[in-house]
Amino acid sequence: MKNEFLLRLSLVKGVGTFGKHRIYQFAKKHQRWQFDSLEIRLLAQTTKPNDWNEWTAERLHEIKKSHHYLTIEDKEYPESLRQVPTPPLVLFYKGDLTLLNQEQLAIVGAREATAYG
Repeated sequence: MKNEFLLRLSLVKGVGTFGKHRIYQFAKKHQRWQFDSLEIRLLAQTTKPNDWNEWTAERLHEIKKSHHYLTIEDKEYPESLRQVPTPPLVLFYKGDLTLLNQEQLAIVGAREATAYG
């Protein structure tokens, strides 16, 4: 139930990163993993509409069938990511998860860099 909630929260549109983290912290503190669209909006402290109710169990099942993912609640979730201020609630992946335990290098850049940067 917790992982399905986190998957749904990561996919919802209309709630930003910080709002999603507020919702996650509330859910974790109160061990409550079911909300409706209005509660999501209130917890995220936003007036924007969201598509929370469109993420039905059937839609989530399709995502689960076609994608591999970890949530921040999984023991396999990389500890180094837990240390960043707003870690991803869900990581979608392909390949060998054991590679996350090895030394890593990250390269950050823009998709369409300009002469300015």
